[in-house]
Parts: sequence; C-alpha cells; structure tokens
Amino acid sequence: PLEAMAQRRIVAASDVGGHRELITDGQTGLLFPPDDPAGMAASLADFIDRRDSWPTMREAGRAHVAAHHDWARNVQRYQRVYQDLIGHDGSAVA
Repeated sequence: PLEAMAQRRIVAASDVGGHRELITDGQTGLLFPPDDPAGMAASLADFIDRRDSWPTMREAGRAHVAAHHDWARNVQRYQRVYQDLIGHDGSAVA
C-alpha cells in the first residue's frame, strides 16, 4: 500500500490491522469490511460515485507516506535509538 500511495494511487484494502494503520478511510484511501463481499462491493460502489474526491485522496495518501513513512526520516529515528543505546560518545552502554 505505501508504494502505491507514494505514487498517488488510491489504495482499497480490507479494514484489518496493518491496513488500518496506514490508511484513513475516505481520506488517504479506502477501507472495506473484511470477509464481507457484499460490504466490499457497497464500499467500492460508493467510492466510484465519489470520483470528485479522488484527486484530494491521491494527494493525501502521498503526503501521508512522505510525512510518516519516508526512509530518510525512518533512518533518523533509528539513528537516535541506536545512539541512545550505545551512548552519544560511541561507547557501549554497560
């Protein structure tokens, strides 16, 4: 989903764990009920009827990925964790 969102593709996915963490329904993508073919069909039909919201949703998805899942930002977050673990001077924590 993140790769697609970064490329301004609208992601439709079942409303479960990881998808729910990445997609805000109706804003950055589309979530439909899991294990419910009729619910999925209804969600997709409603989505198709809201074509005017697609450009905004495409941009919101791309912006979400850039703000929260960019590799450069993730490296900075991990770098801080590792620096805290080994101590800022480079010596190992006892």
